[in-house]
Amino acid sequence: MQVENGKVVTVAFVLKDAKGEVLDKAEAGDPLVYLHGASNIPAGLENAISGLKVGDKKEVHLEPKDAFGEREDSKVEKVGRHRLDKKLKFKKGDVLHLQHEQGVMEAVVVAMTPVSVTLDFNHPLAGKALDCSLEVLAIRDATDEEKQHGHAHGPEGHGHDHDHDHGHDHDHGHDHDHDHEHGHHHHK
Repeated sequence: MQVENGKVVTVAFVLKDAKGEVLDKAEAGDPLVYLHGASNIPAGLENAISGLKVGDKKEVHLEPKDAFGEREDSKVEKVGRHRLDKKLKFKKGDVLHLQHEQGVMEAVVVAMTPVSVTLDFNHPLAGKALDCSLEVLAIRDATDEEKQHGHAHGPEGHGHDHDHDHGHDHDHGHDHDHDHEHGHHHHK
């Protein structure tokens, strides 16, 4: 069996930036489990893994466009503090998780004034070239439900937590153009 669309793939990986700093990793004991072909991981990585078999190892270099995209200035927004929940405590560099119609968006606090907050909605790894070393640990057919939902399920299907969700507090975000209703945040 090889990696192709409609397969649930288990991989261990180490993701580094151009300077060699480890940005994220999933070891064999806590691997990444994803549905191939469902855009759950960056396209460049999916293309690189496609066709591999269990036990295969690969080194992949991803340019920003194949990884998490280029940075877009339009995704940096200044938001009035009156639009944010008054209980929301944060400082420059914090990551806010803001709820909107399409799900949860992450935004980094890049600047603050007494009346406004500047939020960067670019992916934290946008604009970065990345190097990924990976190993395919397992491949199985996706269930009909997994194909329908577009992601892997089950005890072996939630896989690696890419948001590194450290149990942050639930608070209300802002409701500007994206209609952010509520959110939560964590400190870097």
